[in-house]
Amino acid sequence: MKKVFVSLTIICICLLCSACDGDVTRALRHSGYSVSEGKFECDAFFSKDSTEKIRFLAGSHAITQDGSIYELSYGQKFSNNQNCKLADTPLKVSSILDDSVFLATNGGIYTFGNGNQAAYSEINSSDNNYGTYSTLFYSTSGIKYMTMDSQNGIYYGLSTDGNVYGYTLYSENRDSYPVVAGMVTVFSKADYGDIIDFKYAGDSVATYVRTNDRIYHLTMTNEKDCTTYADIKCNYIMTDDETFEKYMDYIFAYSGSTIITTYQKIFTIGGNS
Repeated sequence: MKKVFVSLTIICICLLCSACDGDVTRALRHSGYSVSEGKFECDAFFSKDSTEKIRFLAGSHAITQDGSIYELSYGQKFSNNQNCKLADTPLKVSSILDDSVFLATNGGIYTFGNGNQAAYSEINSSDNNYGTYSTLFYSTSGIKYMTMDSQNGIYYGLSTDGNVYGYTLYSENRDSYPVVAGMVTVFSKADYGDIIDFKYAGDSVATYVRTNDRIYHLTMTNEKDCTTYADIKCNYIMTDDETFEKYMDYIFAYSGSTIITTYQKIFTIGGNS
């Protein structure tokens, strides 16, 4: 009788947990996210003894709290039969720009790998964009930057003080490195609380700011009219997402367009669900 009671208790607990996961899945799908069929296998983050936490999702890379780099594959697994693997580099990340370039803790500037540049190769002054990289990384206190308007030298940066600033870079001529000519507060911790992550993706739900217990993102206020009529401009405001607020404990990692949940499912904005 005792064994039967224990078995029933275990079954009830499992059903309750599944119901919780199901509630989160339904809520996120209702919010416009599609969900992966399989689980995101990654012992580095989800094994029983794991203590690793993701600070930033940067495209196909995850940056942990101590700056370690993990490579991610949301579909096909790596040869370790996992959807993640520790990057083959001793480098650790201090700050990132556009999910493509990073300042390492050793003071060098490196690429995550794009175009003809090998992953984790150092970027030097021969690179046309080196002046911009060095000005942002060495002249400001940002830990994450996004390009807002490269033509006019405008970049957003999350500072260690919990604010997101807009930096305007200016060069006197093509041969001189730019300097920070202007700085304004774009997202203030006075409005949101201490910001720990953000992303700028234009007028899109993928533009967000994140605190320890909230995610705010752009929301269209006139969706019906602006999607129906060609002459109606879409209007957006930054709002606190009630779904994320309710299920924040289930959000393991977030990038605006991609979510990794604590129960190892991948959600992506849009697409078929």
